[in-house]
Parts: sequence; C-alpha cells; structure tokens
Amino acid sequence: MIFVLFSIVFGLIVGSGLTALIPRLAADEPWHRGRSHCPRCRHTLAPRDLMPLVSFFVNRGRCRHCQGAIGWFYPGVELATAALFVIALVVRSGGDLTPLDAADSRLWLTIFRDWLAIAVLLALFGIDLIAQVLPDAITLPAVGVFFIWNLALGESPGGLTAGALFGACFFLLQYLVSRGAWIGGGDIRLGALLGALVGWPGILLALFSSYLLGASVGLGQIAVGSKSWKSRVPFGTYLAAGGLFTLFLGEKVIAWYLGKIL
Repeated sequence: MIFVLFSIVFGLIVGSGLTALIPRLAADEPWHRGRSHCPRCRHTLAPRDLMPLVSFFVNRGRCRHCQGAIGWFYPGVELATAALFVIALVVRSGGDLTPLDAADSRLWLTIFRDWLAIAVLLALFGIDLIAQVLPDAITLPAVGVFFIWNLALGESPGGLTAGALFGACFFLLQYLVSRGAWIGGGDIRLGALLGALVGWPGILLALFSSYLLGASVGLGQIAVGSKSWKSRVPFGTYLAAGGLFTLFLGEKVIAWYLGKIL
C-alpha cells in the first residue's frame, strides 16, 4: 500500500507540473521562466495555490484573487497522471503489489521509465490538443532518453533502432507524399519517440491502436456533426494514447496475437 500511496502523491505532483508546462508550450512560451499565474488575471500564485487537487477544491475551482473559474483542466491532468502512475505500478508488479521489492533496481528503473513516459505523452497529448503542435523541445530529447534508458534495462539495441526508424519513416513517407498536407513534422519525431520507447514490434501495435482510436473517435464526431471530413485532427493525441496502451499492454497483446497465428 505504501507504494500505491507514493505513486498517487508523486503522480499528483508531476501532474501539477504538467498543468504549468502544457499551456506554456502550447502558447510557445518558455517553460522554465516565470512563476505560475492565474490564466485569467495573471496574478502570480502562492505556494498554497499550487497544492495538487487540494488548492482547487479549497478555492472551489476559482482564483483567490479575481474569483475567475479555473476549470477542470488542472485537477483533470493531476488525477489522470496519478491514475496512470498507479496503473504502471500495478502492471509492472503483475497485479500483485504485496511482494514488491524496494531493492529491485530493474523493476524500479522500469517503473520510473514508465512514469517518465506517462508525463511526456500526457504533455504531448495536451499540447497537441490545444495548439496542434508537438514541440521538438520534448520529442527530440525524449527519443534519446528512452533509447538509452531501454538499453540500460537490457532491451535489444536492434529492436529499439528498428522501432525508432520505422516510427519515423512511417510518418516521413506520408509527409513527403502529401507534402505536409496529411501530417506535420512533429508526427515524425513522435513516431521515432514511440519506437524508442516500445521498440520492435511494439511500434506496430502503437501505430495500429492509434489509427484505430483516431478513426473511431473521428467517425463518431462526424456522425454527431461536431466535425466534418475536412476538419484538422490533432493526431498526436491518438499517438500518445496508442503509445501508453502499448507500453502497458503491448507485450500481452502481441503474445496473444502471435499465439493465434502461429
């Protein structure tokens, strides 16, 4: 239970950081400069305004200074991050948290890799949803970080290289054929990131699940009239979701599929 509690608290803290990072990068502002402020009155927030979840509910979802509504973006991101951190812990423990060994370095390196991936993909999800951009400031360093981290975990260098190259080239080909009309350059870097994170053949499942989710949501939006066939799609959001799905369930899904066809 102590590990679950730690995951929740740590996830809320990281999620709180993401609520500051996402709007800044979406607005093309420096992420590391200036203190957090109210999005309405721009008043600098005090430490008591920045406590994950607590500040939102104590202040009843409003700024202490201008009384403007803050919105559910902030607690939503914090809760989503905490929930995904717990899911990562449960998945890596095999569903049984009792025998978790605090001294198992490989287990905890894997869990912290997953937590970093959650933070990165949630950030890209939010930024692309808001501004339809995937910042190189996140994607490019993440490719190298996840590649090296997975090497340290004993993953195959060939599998990681194949995954990263396939993910990048898959979108590069579409970019060249459409002259940038179908996708943006950020998707190419995100494809490489996902490949470095889940390797080969995980990248195939990540892409398949992303397109399946994107098609399902897109057709649903067209059916209810909220989108048209010509509407722009923030596809990075679906890639991020597909990456998280593959990170958590990829090995089981691939093993199940191979068991069916072999």
